[in-house]
Amino acid sequence: MAKKKRAGIRKYPGPAVQWHAQGEWMVGFLQEHAGIQPCHQVLDIGAGPLRVGWRLIDFLYADNYFAIEPNERVLRAGVDLLKPWTIVQKRPRFSTSATFELDTFDRHFDAIFAHNVFIHCGPAQLQLCLSRVPAVLQPGGTFICSLFLDEVDRMLSHEKAGQGYPHADFGLVYYRQETAERMFDIAGLVVQEVIRWGKGVDTEIESSHQFVAKAKP
Repeated sequence: MAKKKRAGIRKYPGPAVQWHAQGEWMVGFLQEHAGIQPCHQVLDIGAGPLRVGWRLIDFLYADNYFAIEPNERVLRAGVDLLKPWTIVQKRPRFSTSATFELDTFDRHFDAIFAHNVFIHCGPAQLQLCLSRVPAVLQPGGTFICSLFLDEVDRMLSHEKAGQGYPHADFGLVYYRQETAERMFDIAGLVVQEVIRWGKGVDTEIESSHQFVAKAKP
């Protein structure tokens, strides 16, 4: 994929640097912590311009990549940069649902992830999404999402966060780990790991934490 074309979507959400590396890192993380294999079905929540999706589509077998991105223009920017044969042979599927309709594809997934989505969403949106995850996870499937952690629950406006996120309700949102784990529990999910996702990966934003969870038996 030409760097010149890829550079054209850097105006969209997410750090502009290390574009190709982002996909590699996240696929590696999903392999290590969710055990994904090419035969698995994976749901990418908040896929944006396919920063991670382009690599997952390559990694997975046909008909196994699914993505939700409410901003149709942002999603189209990523889809337009996929090679035509990729669309034809891999047959990725996309939704622009803005209300976390995870059952829109009528599938049960081996892995579901939301990378750097909920750092810009309020508690109600996080809880809504979490509550819908167990119903669409395969038995033994894994859900992974990133959150900012702090000693207090707090939200920063776009102005205070120092960044503009026109696609999000808030600038940045922080949770106490106890608050986040309680929300997972209410939704029927058990947090198994909390792993720091450092600045070495997303170099333009502060460190977030990846929550790795399974559905309750």
